[in-house]
Amino acid sequence: RIESWTDPAGGRRHIVYLPGTQDWGVSSVNPSDAQANLALVAGRSADAVRLVRDAMADARIRPGEPVLVAGHSQGGIVAAAVAASRSLARRFTITHVVTAGSPVGRISIPARVSALHLEGTRDVVPGLDGTPNPDTPTRVTVLHDARRSREQELAGRARDVASAHHLDTYAQTARLVDEGASPSADAWRASAVEFFGPRVSETTRFSPQR
Repeated sequence: RIESWTDPAGGRRHIVYLPGTQDWGVSSVNPSDAQANLALVAGRSADAVRLVRDAMADARIRPGEPVLVAGHSQGGIVAAAVAASRSLARRFTITHVVTAGSPVGRISIPARVSALHLEGTRDVVPGLDGTPNPDTPTRVTVLHDARRSREQELAGRARDVASAHHLDTYAQTARLVDEGASPSADAWRASAVEFFGPRVSETTRFSPQR
């Protein structure tokens, strides 16, 4: 799903939202399957990355127009891979990435892209690649133990693996970032401020062609 709008300065901006794993098979035609997880964590390309490229082209995103790519679980892996792609960098201006519950430590995101990684301390998925996220000025990782949160919306969350990894749990973690989670997270939020706030936008959904 791609959301596009014109900012107050007259420039176009875009947010690309990527889904998590939709098929746990390894031989399906769905690009958001388990095979994509294995390929991306191993550092190889996948159909899911090419689908994002095609969707961005169909959305008529032009060079120089800032793009934020966001995803949960597999969607975050794909988002990081898209940001790291040299071929996509020649066509699109990806400036920000948000991942939630995604093992992306092995993916080398260039310094020109500001990345925010949300990770639950009870979620095993972000650690499946066996590599912690690099600690750099442009890669901010927010670790959150939802069990210890006083937020009513998180009551009872992260008591098991499924709820710790659930998108709703990460949505509440993201809201805490909005409210001020840490100086580094605040700095990332400030760098991406033009992607947030009220706006009149157009949203387009894309599906792979069989």
